[in-house]
Amino acid sequence: MHKPPRQTARDFDPDVLELFDRYVHGGIDRRGFLSGAGRIVGAAGAVGVLAA
Repeated sequence: MHKPPRQTARDFDPDVLELFDRYVHGGIDRRGFLSGAGRIVGAAGAVGVLAA
């Protein structure tokens, strides 16, 4: 089975990366990350970003 190529930081919106950095380092919780990412990429996209 063929695996899709692994995503890198260049594949994500810089604003989402900033939010993720805050999430990883405890600045915001999961709900805060998903809420912020949802405003940037849409609700379904936010869940996908977190999964990636």
